[in-house]
Amino acid sequence: MVTKPILSAAIAAFFVGLASGYWLFATPTTPKDLVHQEHSESPAVVSQQQIAEPVQTKTQHQVVVKEVVIDSQNAAVRTDAPVPDVAQQQDEVVQLRRELNAAKQQVKQLQSALQRPEEMLEELQARFAEQDRDEKWAYMTETQVSDFLYSAGLADVMQLEEVECKSTICRIEFTPQEGVELDPRTDWSTMQTNLQSQSWWQQFMRSNARSTDEGLSLWVERQSPES
Repeated sequence: MVTKPILSAAIAAFFVGLASGYWLFATPTTPKDLVHQEHSESPAVVSQQQIAEPVQTKTQHQVVVKEVVIDSQNAAVRTDAPVPDVAQQQDEVVQLRRELNAAKQQVKQLQSALQRPEEMLEELQARFAEQDRDEKWAYMTETQVSDFLYSAGLADVMQLEEVECKSTICRIEFTPQEGVELDPRTDWSTMQTNLQSQSWWQQFMRSNARSTDEGLSLWVERQSPES
């Protein structure tokens, strides 16, 4: 009697355990299934990384390319910038110096025009006494003055009494030929006008002239070669 209940309980426990084991192991998860599950989930993550990385790389590449293009344009602008023409600048400097010298000469001429003849004569005589002789220029100018009387056809009525040049100033004396009478108001004036029309005479920027019955006295000054 005791043995039957025990046997019945054991059989019942066996079936209960068998049912529980079936229920637990009916859908077993193997390591292979776990690996397959991990791989089935990872493609979504990997796919996002693969999509994100090319976008990031492309963006960086575009920025770099844009910077290179800008630098190239800046370099082109610097290369195309006009280079100063040294020769042209030197020509402009020379031209400005010429204009400055011409302006100085005009100022001196205006000052001479305002200066009384007596004051100018005294100034020229004083400076003439202090000057050294520029042999080349002085000799050439003295020769031109001497030849003028013959080229102008005046050698038969007047003569060159004296001509002397220093570095910038010359003194010139003309007198009538012996037995010839010249009118200071006409003859000497005409002779002076003829003299001033000579091309080589244009170098003189100032002149002081006095004419009398005895002759014509001239003091002339050229522009200093150093100015």
